[in-house]
Amino acid sequence: QPEAGDWIIRGMQLSPESPEACLAAARQLLEQGDDAAATAAFHRAIQVGTSSARVLEALVEDAARPDLAADLADGDVRRLVVLLGMIHKKDELQTLATSVRQQATALLSEAVDSESPTPWALQQLATMRAAAGQDAEAIQLYRRFLATSPNDAIRFQLAQALERQGQIEAAITELRRLLIYRRNYGPAKQRLR
Repeated sequence: QPEAGDWIIRGMQLSPESPEACLAAARQLLEQGDDAAATAAFHRAIQVGTSSARVLEALVEDAARPDLAADLADGDVRRLVVLLGMIHKKDELQTLATSVRQQATALLSEAVDSESPTPWALQQLATMRAAAGQDAEAIQLYRRFLATSPNDAIRFQLAQALERQGQIEAAITELRRLLIYRRNYGPAKQRLR
């Protein structure tokens, strides 16, 4: 007589196109200690429609397996960025966060240096550079991003980076420009007071 866990795994075999069945089977396989099969099932869950964020969260938060989350995200810049957002403030995961940040930064730098970088890559790398205290590079990246999306609230981060660099007038100009696009953007209003 199969046990409940075996039925959960069988559910994925019977419905391999079901994101829920794949995710449930992946969790069950993880509980049974079969990391390789669990990882394959998590990959399958993503392939059939489960969001990467949901899978990474299941690994980091529910299963307490950030190592498997990092393996799953490896080489995929969007997954790495999502994973970094989940682990960067957890003291016990700082070594992993550093590794994930380095991978994401390398992939984003490559994307931004391409002929036609995506606005998303520009924004993400700018934010990472600012967080690392590399404001001069962040400012350039924010400006490149804003050339494609001038009304984005990321202009506030540009103003903050300019201010940290001592470029107060430029920061004020960016805050005023932001308020042209977003009249009620509270943080910009407060900063200009």
